[in-house]
Amino acid sequence: MPIALGGGGLFVVLQAQGIAAAGGYSPVGPSFFPTVIGALMLLIAPLLGLGVWRAHAAHADEVQPQIGGPIGEPIGEPTGEPIATAATAPRTHALGWLLAAVAIGALGIERVGFVPAMTVAFVLAAQAFPRHSTTGSVATKSDATNTNGRSGRPLLADFAVAITFALTTWFLFTVGLGLRLPAGWLSALPGA
Repeated sequence: MPIALGGGGLFVVLQAQGIAAAGGYSPVGPSFFPTVIGALMLLIAPLLGLGVWRAHAAHADEVQPQIGGPIGEPIGEPTGEPIATAATAPRTHALGWLLAAVAIGALGIERVGFVPAMTVAFVLAAQAFPRHSTTGSVATKSDATNTNGRSGRPLLADFAVAITFALTTWFLFTVGLGLRLPAGWLSALPGA
């Protein structure tokens, strides 16, 4: 991940330098913000790499298989299975939910409009995060998984929050700021 972040940052910085600046009086051209974002990505990449390395080093003894005690003192039969805890177990399903959310948002915004695309993207992204119990601790796997294999968070609640955020954002940009976001089914409304 740190390598991808650094590579993406370098790509953004290099591509930003190719943006042609139109004549004007502003000292900040169109390549300024992409350059800043790319530079920040380049700065954060080694920090992320250091964090990953430290986390791996701290948990190295927890995830190694136990194969025995000191020489001549076996502690049991080796299982060959790593010892994984909830904190060290990979959450690849969360990455899948987030990638699906980004893809739906990016591909759907022009086709169906901002509100439907962002609503679906929000609901998909919400599935990547575990439900928390009322005590503030993460619920157990059996508590946090419904019959569909997704997080135990109710889809209806995710949908309600998503549609509220998407509609509010669309109205603020379109009506409040006069910036047009793809309307989709909202194009029938006045001012859309």
